[in-house]
Amino acid sequence: MVKHLFVLLLLCTGLYGQIITVADSLTEAPVADVLFRAGDKAVYSNSAGQADLSIFGREDSVRVTHISYRSIIIIPSDIRSGSRILLTPSAIKKDEVIVTGENYPVTADILNVDPVKSASLPALSDIIKNNTGLYIKDYGGVSGIKLLSFRGMGSENTLVLFNEFRVNDLKTGTFDLSGLGSDAVDKIVIQSDNLTDISAGGVLKLYSGNLTAKNNLYLSAGTDINGLQKWGGGVNYHKGSVSGGASIERAVTSNEFSYNFEGRDHKRQNAFLNKTFFSGNVNWLGESTTVKLYSHYNSLYTGVPGFVVTNNAASNGSTNKNISWLTTLRADHNITGSLRLETGVSYHNQSLNYYDPVREYFKPKSSESSHLDDLTGILRLNQRLSSLELTAGYEINHAAIDGLKNFITSSGNTDRLSRTSNKISLGAAFTPPAGIPAIINPVLSGLFTKEFISEQFNDNLYSEPSSYLLRFNTGFSFDSGLFVSASYFDTYRNPTFNERYYSIIFDPGLLRREKFRGIEISANYRRELILFNEISVTWYDIESSDKIIWVPTGVALQIPRNLVKVVTSGAEISARGNLSHFSWGANYSYTPARNRSASNPGDMTYDKQMIYTPLHRFNLSLSADISPLTFNLWLNYSSESWFTGDNDPFNKLDSWYTIDASVVMAINSGGLNHILSVSVYNMLNRNYMIVQSYPMPLFTAAFTYKLLLEY
Repeated sequence: MVKHLFVLLLLCTGLYGQIITVADSLTEAPVADVLFRAGDKAVYSNSAGQADLSIFGREDSVRVTHISYRSIIIIPSDIRSGSRILLTPSAIKKDEVIVTGENYPVTADILNVDPVKSASLPALSDIIKNNTGLYIKDYGGVSGIKLLSFRGMGSENTLVLFNEFRVNDLKTGTFDLSGLGSDAVDKIVIQSDNLTDISAGGVLKLYSGNLTAKNNLYLSAGTDINGLQKWGGGVNYHKGSVSGGASIERAVTSNEFSYNFEGRDHKRQNAFLNKTFFSGNVNWLGESTTVKLYSHYNSLYTGVPGFVVTNNAASNGSTNKNISWLTTLRADHNITGSLRLETGVSYHNQSLNYYDPVREYFKPKSSESSHLDDLTGILRLNQRLSSLELTAGYEINHAAIDGLKNFITSSGNTDRLSRTSNKISLGAAFTPPAGIPAIINPVLSGLFTKEFISEQFNDNLYSEPSSYLLRFNTGFSFDSGLFVSASYFDTYRNPTFNERYYSIIFDPGLLRREKFRGIEISANYRRELILFNEISVTWYDIESSDKIIWVPTGVALQIPRNLVKVVTSGAEISARGNLSHFSWGANYSYTPARNRSASNPGDMTYDKQMIYTPLHRFNLSLSADISPLTFNLWLNYSSESWFTGDNDPFNKLDSWYTIDASVVMAINSGGLNHILSVSVYNMLNRNYMIVQSYPMPLFTAAFTYKLLLEY
């Protein structure tokens, strides 16, 4: 009886577990995706190199493996919780290895979504906004569009990969984060570049599919003072080499939040939301092969908030319904100890339907619909040759869209556009032999891509753009926690389907792709010190030419034109730390993104800050874990920005800051985890806008409950 009470006490206070950290024996840097296996029980280390060994018996022989390190055997009873295991880099060829996942550059920002901390953040966009340096263009409330911006660039310049496949909407080039809840993603990775794709606006990687190989069942429900109601649930299963899971989420709200405009209070209308999200996955993890199948369905039914902006509280009842289905299948196989094959296919289908009952929007008829089909296949080979690693890849993509026209269209203009792309890539990473003073593990890497694009749109448009990336990163023997990375890239962005379509007023062939050249230098310091364990400082300089912007015409329509050259030379600083029960993180960005071309001698936009790009941004997160309670505080600050290119002070969005806070109670009793969260957003009731004419909610309080059963 006493023993049972003691175990229950450990469960309730969160002390039951055996958390260890895995690190590189040379650099002492944490190692992610290390596999611990004993029989049919397995667990992986997270991005901080941490793993919980409590699933194993005290006398189990646990094999520790990673593709880049020598395997070892450990006995849990010989290792105390909080210990560090050092792995020795592998310098020999092995016949059998474990496929463990992706390798990330030193500059990557990796976030494993914590179910306790994410309980107080209702959406994926909130997790990214409060924990990273990415800027979220928020169109207001839970039903508003949430778009990414990186280093002052448009959302179409940030590449978004879901389970390693691109999910940017080719119609607009963007990815709307509002379609995903906080339970939809297990891991978030942010990179300024990627050794399979090059994007001047950075790369956001989202991973889902029972990555932690756990067995659990959960149910959740929540509400807020604006009428939001959401509920969901899911199950994850793992046994031996097989894992899988399924989840569902449902949200309904009128989203009639209060806001203030020019000193008067208003209630936003016609932004109601009805969202359903469902996902499922099946994985097989073998000794040399990994197969991952993932599929998700998303239905988003909402009012058109564009009809209700600032002082316009009227509504004509217009709505839109967006249904999307994404399925990905990926298989990785280690042919030999040094040769790896990666294959995969994804299919993304989207259907967008607008309904305008009074014909205010579309005039001739009361509805419009658009359909997008996007099919991608990949094939990559990775060969390790002593100090040289070679990569060769091929990617084929075919996308087609109909129903492009929305408002005004010229006579005879086609309503369908298709694009076929064949892209080859060649990459190499060279590690010089040891012997350079004070330098450890230097790596010189490069990537070259060539894309063959054919577009069917009135006439057949054909192009052959290319891009390349050079990167060097290394550590230092005088302080193994210090890493330096430098890169140079030359890349491009093809026009989106919308840009290509509306350029028909002139000539679609004259709309050129955007071109980017840039350099980045970054220093990362990772050490377990008193107040912090990581500091990162990055300086970058990016020149954009043939920048595509939308300009007004004499027919009440904006069209895309290649008019602007933009230069951005900025800096980013981030830091994280913990002490006892407390942890914190901070991100600061300085983003001078300026127009460096003038269309005429009196052009007032020359050398002015680009629209919707604040010069300074800062966020701070604080967390106190005093079991069974976790206290969270988030501060977000943005300096002023403009919504016209001439930076007219009458067309300015004022600087703003918000404070959000939450208290989360997590109680473990008899294998059941009860997670209760009370959150307040915009605690000080600040009146602000991130995008002109789209007011943000004032003070909001929310409550969520999650029941988690681990078995």
